[in-house]
Amino acid sequence: MKAKRQVAGTLFTIAPVLVMGIFVFASFIIGIMLVFYKGKLTADMSDIENNSMKNFALVGKDPMFKEAIIRTLKYAGIVTSISIIASLIIAAIINGGKIKGKKVFLTIYFLPQVTSAVASTIIFYKIFGGDGALGVNLAKNPKNIIYIIILAGLWVQISGSIVTFNTAFTNIGRTEYEAASLDGAGTMTKFFKITLPALAPIIAYQLMMTLIVSMAIFGQSFIVIALGISRPEDATTWSVLGFQHIIGAKGIVSNVGLGMIELLSLGAAIFVLSIISNKIQPIDGKGKK
Repeated sequence: MKAKRQVAGTLFTIAPVLVMGIFVFASFIIGIMLVFYKGKLTADMSDIENNSMKNFALVGKDPMFKEAIIRTLKYAGIVTSISIIASLIIAAIINGGKIKGKKVFLTIYFLPQVTSAVASTIIFYKIFGGDGALGVNLAKNPKNIIYIIILAGLWVQISGSIVTFNTAFTNIGRTEYEAASLDGAGTMTKFFKITLPALAPIIAYQLMMTLIVSMAIFGQSFIVIALGISRPEDATTWSVLGFQHIIGAKGIVSNVGLGMIELLSLGAAIFVLSIISNKIQPIDGKGKK
């Protein structure tokens, strides 16, 4: 019986291991190999040629690379910080009082998660690009396109974080709140002394996940460029720039090696930021006391 269970377990793990091996590790190795080539990446790789170590020197000379990094960090910083704080406050309000139709609210809040990133970006462009009822035209200045992308990103990220925090709130024991009430603790005292410490691991987890997703932003930036809503120099993010170099997008130098270096540097930056985030507040809750 034990042997059968071991065989069954092995069979169940084969599929995910193969998927990870082919689409993650193999792709990563191929990406590293392509760093030393230049040209446009095609299916048969006939348009690329060896460029030795020259691509590394070209990274610093790419006029759009610095701006893409700044734009990505701006997006990640604003979206991560505001979405975590806003979703935590909303989740606390939902769980703190006797709100009727709580499940309805949570369903509505979750809707952005099942909405296409492309669709949400276009909707926010229509609202804040001069066509909306608000009368706001952020698109008048091309440099403000990134803020429309940020608003669309916030709409999506806040909704997902609310659902996560709401689940975490249900695991906090009510006895702590009752004891604090007997001691005369107010709402704010309970929040900072009971709620936040109890949610610390979940907040750390959500912070890390939101940071990773925000740093890797691709769809929203790519769609505003592809539809002609914005010029590449005003909306290109870190990941989009690397992709454009690889495929040889219009107005972008075709250099698969340069694109791969930029994408690998993005992966390294996300990895470092994730480590720093976990050092500040470990997601397993085993921080320094």
